[in-house]
Amino acid sequence: MQKLFLLLSLVSFQMLAGEADIKIPRSLCEDVDIRDQNPSLREFFSTPRSQDSIGWCYGFSAADLLSAELARPVSAAHTSALYNKDVQSNFFWRLAYKFAPGSFDEVYEGGFVKKALKSVRNNQRVCLEDDFPYDANMNGEFYYLVRNLESLKERIENEQVNDENKCLAIRRFINSEDNINLNANELYAALMSENLNIVLEQIASSRCGENQISVPEMDFASKSMPSLNRFSNESAEDATRRHVRSLTRFFGTIDEKLKSGKPLSVDYNVKHITHDDGLHASVLVARRWRNGRCEFKIRNSWGVGCSMYDRSEITECNSSEGSYWVTDQKFYEMVDNITYID
Repeated sequence: MQKLFLLLSLVSFQMLAGEADIKIPRSLCEDVDIRDQNPSLREFFSTPRSQDSIGWCYGFSAADLLSAELARPVSAAHTSALYNKDVQSNFFWRLAYKFAPGSFDEVYEGGFVKKALKSVRNNQRVCLEDDFPYDANMNGEFYYLVRNLESLKERIENEQVNDENKCLAIRRFINSEDNINLNANELYAALMSENLNIVLEQIASSRCGENQISVPEMDFASKSMPSLNRFSNESAEDATRRHVRSLTRFFGTIDEKLKSGKPLSVDYNVKHITHDDGLHASVLVARRWRNGRCEFKIRNSWGVGCSMYDRSEITECNSSEGSYWVTDQKFYEMVDNITYID
């Protein structure tokens, strides 16, 4: 930890404006990229991810953190399915998601990275991306897989449809989906007795089989971006020093994780980088010094292309990797909290 008189160069404090101008000095902004510490995952962390229109950014972020920890590309789809299965098994979470927006009728969307990590850890096993891929759905196949499952479940629960037509619908579904590794009787029984969030996880597990890898016991932590505030009995100078100490601990955690080859999930509102509004999760994978500023590289799950970003808010878009760069100031403004494997 740097001494306080050095830390004061980290931030200039504008108490009356209620803002903080962040400028991390060159001495605290060593270039670092987690791919250098994870050569076996260089291709994985260099390949764009695409969640399409499914709100599973939390699953992509959690899967990236787990991939670095386990040194194997972890399935974002299975990570999300395990999370949704846990939501379904908890009355209070299930009640909360009953009113959550999403494009699916039964399958949950939107979630929390830390909870997704815990779901995978508690399951003790997880599919690899190659065995239960999400990104093979560049034209929305995964979206339609879930949609078709919802339609199929509705059809077989319809008492006006006879058993023969129900069985025929199941066989057609299985024949049309490469990722389904259940026979007709197993799928029929699952759809009749289970919630679709549980069925989707069963499909993932059956597809991966013995290829699932073991997940060891691990701890997860989250930190909120320190907010700028001043207590009623506190001088501006003391508030400055307190805020600098909090920021130093926060950015010190980032520095420690990146240098050890560990990505961090970042939660933020996309209004900071686009013309839209909404909560999102991505992954922090690198840091660099460029044009007199410290910059951070965010690995996103929006596929290739840069048209979705407000180019005045980011410093660079790397279309071929599905990532973008922001300054230390923008990072401070946009990030609500970070999550990492401790």
